[in-house]
Formats: sequence, C-alpha cells, structure tokens
Amino acid sequence: MRDVVTLAPTPTKVLIRSRLIVWSRRLLNSAGNVYLGTGRDGKLFRIGADGEGALLYKAAESDVTALC
Repeated sequence: MRDVVTLAPTPTKVLIRSRLIVWSRRLLNSAGNVYLGTGRDGKLFRIGADGEGALLYKAAESDVTALC
C-alpha cells in the first residue's frame, strides 16, 4: 500500500467579522452547512454551501466552545 499526498483546497473567505475567534465548528447536514461557535461574543453562525454566513444565535455566555 502506498501513501498518497494531496494538496488541500485553496482557502476561501466566507465570513468576515472583526475580532472573530472560532472555538468550535461542525458540519451537521447533507446540505453542506458548516456551523461555527465563536469566542468573546458567544455567537453561533451558519455558513451555507454557497459561502454566505448568517448569525443563528447569541448566547448569554461569552464562548461557544462545543457543538454536538
């Protein structure tokens, strides 16, 4: 068996916010949505397969450190 090395895809900016720190991420559904939990402001964002970001939830806590 041979080892195979492949290049990663080119990074694409999909959500631009000042001071955004991502503590957790999760791919949850077959539609290709990615969910990001952030620190400092306790927000949960959804990034759609089209690259568009949307705020889903603002937690009372300052950090969203886990998504299940």
